[in-house]
Amino acid sequence: MKPGRTCTLNYNAGTYAAPTWTHIARVSSPKQTRGRPATRRTYRSHVNSKNVLGMIDAGITFTYVCRASGTDTVLTSLMTSLNSDTNMDIAMLDGPAATGATGIRGQFKVSQMDRNEDDEDAVSYDVTLVEVEASAADETTAGGPINATSFTVP
Repeated sequence: MKPGRTCTLNYNAGTYAAPTWTHIARVSSPKQTRGRPATRRTYRSHVNSKNVLGMIDAGITFTYVCRASGTDTVLTSLMTSLNSDTNMDIAMLDGPAATGATGIRGQFKVSQMDRNEDDEDAVSYDVTLVEVEASAADETTAGGPINATSFTVP
């Protein structure tokens, strides 16, 4: 089994067709979430309630530790996604973003960033990414809808 510390979380600073992967190195405890939301249904004809499952939701959560000084391009990109409602092309891989690395890739937006200022620790953010629709141009390049599914770096 591969240890988690050897895996990577990356965002694309280029185009979908010609990605330029930026490693999000100052991240801890990334988690990929996949599930189906359930809606509870009750009927007069049934003694028990029933559940209806929706489409698969994909998300990623992690803690990002800010740089102590200087420019922090990753933090800037995360804040831009949150504040300007912009997509991020994210790849969560089993190693560096190089030929043969596998994992998931998809279009995500930052839906939440909680700032932590613990007394004896660095400033950090608890970040939540949710899968969103890709742009029409990216879907044309990809040859169809982009979903956060299996991906191998070409």
